[in-house]
Amino acid sequence: MKLPSNYTSTLQDENTAADNKSISVLIVDDEKYIRKLLADLLEAHAVFNKTAEDGKDALDMLSKQKFDVVITDINMPNMDGFSLLKNIKQTHPKTAVVVMTAYSQDYSIREALALGAEEYVSKPFQSQEVIAVIERANWRNKNKRIGAQGLSFS
Repeated sequence: MKLPSNYTSTLQDENTAADNKSISVLIVDDEKYIRKLLADLLEAHAVFNKTAEDGKDALDMLSKQKFDVVITDINMPNMDGFSLLKNIKQTHPKTAVVVMTAYSQDYSIREALALGAEEYVSKPFQSQEVIAVIERANWRNKNKRIGAQGLSFS
């Protein structure tokens, strides 16, 4: 999907030193090296992020802090990504959700999108793909909220 030509990136260039973090992202994956890889990638782009090792840990963190985007694996112990996605959409509807999976079967992706995920990423992924997907998910979610508020002209 291509972003509109008038869209301004909310992520900082990796060469830009930014004091403020424009997007907050919660990374949820049971594999420690995936969490570290994504956290390092987002940090290099000046994106505030935290990590959780499963859905239950993520919900605990979401109860204490607001995140703009949650990027979650689908297959995890304790609480899978589908259950986490459903819960986030019910309790934190202003949070965008991106699902990622090593199993790119159409039904998993369709189910995640039907449950309200804004985007998905297939593992293995490219760094720039992850950045673009998070950016699009955040942009889509903000536009949905603006659309839901409606426009009134006096």
